[in-house]
Amino acid sequence: SSWEGCYSWNVFHTWQLGDRNRFLEGMYSQFAGAMSQQTHTVCESRGGQHANIFWMPTVLLARLAVLDDEIAPGEIHLLRLCPLAWLSAERETVLENLPTRYGPATLRFRKAADGKCLDVTFHGQWRTKPGKVVLHAPPLPGLKRINVNGETHSAKGRIALRRF
Repeated sequence: SSWEGCYSWNVFHTWQLGDRNRFLEGMYSQFAGAMSQQTHTVCESRGGQHANIFWMPTVLLARLAVLDDEIAPGEIHLLRLCPLAWLSAERETVLENLPTRYGPATLRFRKAADGKCLDVTFHGQWRTKPGKVVLHAPPLPGLKRINVNGETHSAKGRIALRRF
């Protein structure tokens, strides 16, 4: 159901499976359907409006798309299911102090104007340092390399970060 995001747990199954297309379809359906276009509240119903606690699964899905601390114990996965539309050359995407189970983390990324490079900065204020941080190369057409915290990597598959 995209009407009440709190009942759309099927989207979390596509997240677990790494089914990019179905995950993004479900997440964007939440964005479009779980919030009223007239009142800009969530869970508007015939009887009135409800509190926005029902919006929380949708917010979590957006975070898991770019910074995922849930998919594997002791690991953080970056950009695993990130929508390609969020990888822009016009603007840097900045997610500051996102809550994770390890402490707040900041993730920044921007695509180069020619589309061949993606610049990524990632660091955290760790209470407990994660055992591993993995960046997933997004399936951007023409992407050749990814610069992460000053290190250049080939834009293929998964990249295990050494410095985070």
